[in-house]
Amino acid sequence: MSLRRALLFSTGERYFGLLVNFASIAIVSRYLTPEQVGLMGFGMALTNLIEMIRDLGATSFVIQARDSDRDASRTAFTIMAILTLIVVVPMFVAATPLARIYGDDRAANLLAVLALSYLPGPFLALPFALMRREMSFGTTALLGIGGITTSSVLTIAFVFLDFGHLSYAFAVLCANVVLLAMTVVARPDLCWVFRPTLRRFREVFSFGGYSALSGLMLAFNEFLPNLYIGRLLGLDALGHFNRAFVMFSLPDKLLLTGFAPVALPAFSALSRDGHSLKAAYLRGLEMVSAVKMPVHILLAILAAPAVRILLGPKWSGVVPLLQIMSMTAIFTYPFALAWPVLVAAGEIRSYMRALMIAWPIAAGAMFIAANISLTALAWAWGIAGMAFTITKFVYLRQAVGATWSEVFAHVRKTLIVSGISMALPAVAYLAFDPISIPLSIGVGGVAIVGWWVGIRVTDHPLLAEVNRALDAALRIPGLQRLAARLPTRLRSAVAVSTGRDQA
Repeated sequence: MSLRRALLFSTGERYFGLLVNFASIAIVSRYLTPEQVGLMGFGMALTNLIEMIRDLGATSFVIQARDSDRDASRTAFTIMAILTLIVVVPMFVAATPLARIYGDDRAANLLAVLALSYLPGPFLALPFALMRREMSFGTTALLGIGGITTSSVLTIAFVFLDFGHLSYAFAVLCANVVLLAMTVVARPDLCWVFRPTLRRFREVFSFGGYSALSGLMLAFNEFLPNLYIGRLLGLDALGHFNRAFVMFSLPDKLLLTGFAPVALPAFSALSRDGHSLKAAYLRGLEMVSAVKMPVHILLAILAAPAVRILLGPKWSGVVPLLQIMSMTAIFTYPFALAWPVLVAAGEIRSYMRALMIAWPIAAGAMFIAANISLTALAWAWGIAGMAFTITKFVYLRQAVGATWSEVFAHVRKTLIVSGISMALPAVAYLAFDPISIPLSIGVGGVAIVGWWVGIRVTDHPLLAEVNRALDAALRIPGLQRLAARLPTRLRSAVAVSTGRDQA
């Protein structure tokens, strides 16, 4: 499967999931209290942390391995299964004492249900890793859509049934069981991976040890705010931070949602074929930054109306947190591609060293800030992201030879695009703060037009990809009929922008 086709399937799956999640977030945020949302956020962060602990880099090893030896994949499955039991059994048995340590007895049932939800994990992770190695993103997309739909629908159902903060945990448990059944039915030929063996233990553990430690530090860094806020600032504050983080993550899910699952397989394939990872990294950075930078600036400008639309009026405290997260994210773009590039280059140890340098800085800054205020912690979270960016790029530079000057050269056009697209929205923010919901829609439209003008004026490399996507869309019969009804001048402009006038 080609890279573009893989991106198409992956993006389609994630966009569908995003639409479902939009509805889930909007409904859950209106029916649950900030404290209940805070406990749910704690459970989500804990889930990510546990996933990193038990993965041990097994899935990344399977995807990037230069050979397709079955014993290696079966060893990866066996290690994941063992680690899952090591984590799940103590967590289930000691749920009540752990909840008391956290400071809220309501977390006991949450921990117990989440522990059970982790059991199907190894039976899902390895088949998905093998399918991604094969670039079989059509199958993974269909399975992903089934899993996302099940999880979101059940979360809403459990909220209506008054399960409160346990709604997410029960939904994840049921969705994982359903997804496992669908995976076995869709790809029964991959069930051989469930046969335990440890024949390639040293090889998998050598790679996975560094990968797992790296992932664990990242996941723990994401988990720390939940731990600090819950203990020092209360569950209400934790609920607000969780909603701010969810909204901050939406642009990536909306615009770059199909990129992440494809990045590691794609970079690994380039490395195996002897292509330059430096050129691929710089081009990927140029494309990603042209999307992320303007969108995060726009999100900071429209934070207030966005929160009112998606979460409701009772979440106004999310606005300053969201603005801080969005603006500090602008300085973290070189970090975005560090993981797949370093792993594909065989430099997983360098990635771990970078995290080991930045992690104490991040943990210390967030702990100090949590003792001050929630706003201070949001700033510390942004500073932590910058620390990770700098240290990762130091090792990325050594691995692929990219320099800061080359990075700047490849984001120079993005800076111009951001300036053009955000000029009028920034004026609107200064003139009409707070921006009303109707005005925010107009500001968003102006920003999109400005972004389009910006990539055309600068002749940004992303323009060719956008034109290719528009050209493909205009070949769809239904859209062809719609385009034929457009005014002649507008239809000519679309034809020129996509190059169809030259056909």
